[in-house]
Amino acid sequence: MKFLLLLCLSALVSISSYAQNQLNQLFSEERYPEIISQLESAKNTLDDDGYYLLAAAYLQSGALNNAIATLENFNNSLPVKHQDLLCKAYFETGQYPEALKICQDRYAQDSTHYGNLMRYAQIKSTEGQHDSTIIILNNYLAGDSLNYNANMLLAEAYQKVNEPLEAISIYKRILRVYPVNQKVGAKLAQTYYGKKMYKECFDLSMEFVDTLGYTRRFLTMAGLASFKAGNNGNTVTLFKRMEAHGDSSLITKKNIGIALYRMENYNQSLPYLYSAFSLKDDDPEVCFFLGASLGQTNIPLRGKPFLVRAASLLQPAPGLMEKVHLKLALMHEDAGDYAKAIAYYDTAYSYSPSTVQYLYNQAAIYDYELNNNEKAQELYKQFLSKLPDSLDTKKGKDLYRARLKEVVDQRLNVMAEEDFFRQGVQ
Repeated sequence: MKFLLLLCLSALVSISSYAQNQLNQLFSEERYPEIISQLESAKNTLDDDGYYLLAAAYLQSGALNNAIATLENFNNSLPVKHQDLLCKAYFETGQYPEALKICQDRYAQDSTHYGNLMRYAQIKSTEGQHDSTIIILNNYLAGDSLNYNANMLLAEAYQKVNEPLEAISIYKRILRVYPVNQKVGAKLAQTYYGKKMYKECFDLSMEFVDTLGYTRRFLTMAGLASFKAGNNGNTVTLFKRMEAHGDSSLITKKNIGIALYRMENYNQSLPYLYSAFSLKDDDPEVCFFLGASLGQTNIPLRGKPFLVRAASLLQPAPGLMEKVHLKLALMHEDAGDYAKAIAYYDTAYSYSPSTVQYLYNQAAIYDYELNNNEKAQELYKQFLSKLPDSLDTKKGKDLYRARLKEVVDQRLNVMAEEDFFRQGVQ
């Protein structure tokens, strides 16, 4: 804007037939309609600089089509600064092919012209040619490495070509020059978060919180990073800090509630999850954790409607559907409704066939609760047949399976003996 203003003021030197001081003052005061009124009335007698000033006044006042028409109707071939102004007008009106033609010609003449270069890079980015954008901007930054706008556009281009580490490097470079720039800090924190670099996201966000005091944007990022990293106590602390400042948003209620659930503070989690549910009753995570929390109370089946709702919202996400049906199975098993518990274990197994423990859970219910030896043995044997040939007992999951295998082997031996004596008695 300042660059364009200076160009326009310098152009007044060539306008000999008008009160240059008056036009100068009008332009500095942004009184563009008055400039337009004076210059339009003498349109046929304007020199190059007069046409330029008229087009610039149109552009600054928002009459972009008039600016374009003025420059397109210019009698002579457009001087360089007129080309730049026309290119800017084309760009602002979204006429990218027309702007691109000028950008390419101007870039070939002078690859260091900042205004043209930025339009050129932005047009390439708009057209999805992010690799070209990266080349153009890297060439420019080789001579002006700390240019803020060029670095920001380059970082965004790297993100669009799925090179977040390059983007991170650039955002960090900008922050070294502008350490309290919240826009850059937020973009870097979000990039860390998307890359699952939760510690880096948390540390950066807290740096801004320590510097700026209460700031919802960075407290939220720090809280989400803590949540993803499994630091539930920290998650609760950060979001409660936001709550203390009057924040009652879904993200605050939801994350406090889920973190408290993970800490097994089920009764404390319920008010937050109920609040979150009242704000958004079609959030599958809210429904799931509200149902799961209620499942830990004295009346576990109160949670069933919320888990069923979660299941209806989650389809067809196998991982989450598995968890929903596991919780429903546990609820019904605790309530003594063994037929439904078995059915839900079986559905959970259908979503996660590698989790063979669900077969064991069903077999155990048939064995110890329903006294159905035949069905129990069938499922015990199916459980054994689904186990890998070798189990790495150094791993928690395989160690658990190995122990279950020992239990099932022993139980099948006992059941075989019981069958033998039972048949002998008969």
